[in-house]
Amino acid sequence: MKQILSLGAGVQSSVVALMSEAGELPKLDCAIFADTGAEPANVYAWLDWLEARLSFPVYRVEHGNLETEDVQRRISGKTGKQYLRSSVPMWTANGGKMAGGLRRKCTRDFKIDPLRKKSRELADIRRGATEVGVRQWIGISTDEAHRMKPSRDAWVVHWWPLIDVGMSRSDCLRWMQAKGYPVPPRSSCVFCPYHSPKEWHRLQTEDPSGYQRAVDYEDKVRTGLKEWDQTTKADDVFCQKVVPNTPLSAINWAEVMHKRSAQKGFDFGEWGNECEGMCGL
Repeated sequence: MKQILSLGAGVQSSVVALMSEAGELPKLDCAIFADTGAEPANVYAWLDWLEARLSFPVYRVEHGNLETEDVQRRISGKTGKQYLRSSVPMWTANGGKMAGGLRRKCTRDFKIDPLRKKSRELADIRRGATEVGVRQWIGISTDEAHRMKPSRDAWVVHWWPLIDVGMSRSDCLRWMQAKGYPVPPRSSCVFCPYHSPKEWHRLQTEDPSGYQRAVDYEDKVRTGLKEWDQTTKADDVFCQKVVPNTPLSAINWAEVMHKRSAQKGFDFGEWGNECEGMCGL
């Protein structure tokens, strides 16, 4: 059975890779990094650093570039209506009120499917196979145990090594510090609508070029929907919903954090139950 790590190049999956290399976890056969093309620059720099310290191969796979190729103008063959194809679940606004999100396909198209395809290739899994040939390691820690989900394929079994050894994200950071390793960056697309206010603030202050990429992506989708789409009922769309009906370009997240800090129940949290346990690790 092939031992394959789903490597997001964030804190948890990086620690899993390094623990395997150090002999504190079983030996991995390889790791797979599904590249959306939309990660911050420091994630790619970190991946280079990490790969140089691993004896097992790291495969970088991609479906395409989510940032530059995903937003496409289409015409329905059934209805003849114009629509904008986008995989990112941006938040919608109707009548001045924030509503639900657009359909989400980014995780499956740009993360899960490329990883699945490469795993089948490496383990020589034929179509229709039911015998387990891959144990897919996923770097979910104890504080995010609610993100654990079983495999949808009979030939893959999921394993969460950090859960088994009882390590939280904080434990992972302490492990890195004890080894004298630098702190891994946060792994996620720069424009992900699931960012917490804390993450938007970090991106705006620590990675202004990454934040500008998010601004540009949001502008592209908003303009495309207004000018082209005949199917979406939303008045507008945004990458965030904390500040209603406001584009990223008009938000000062330091002010938002300050004003909302006294509000009971205001979410300054990290990743929740989004992205099927595949992103942000």
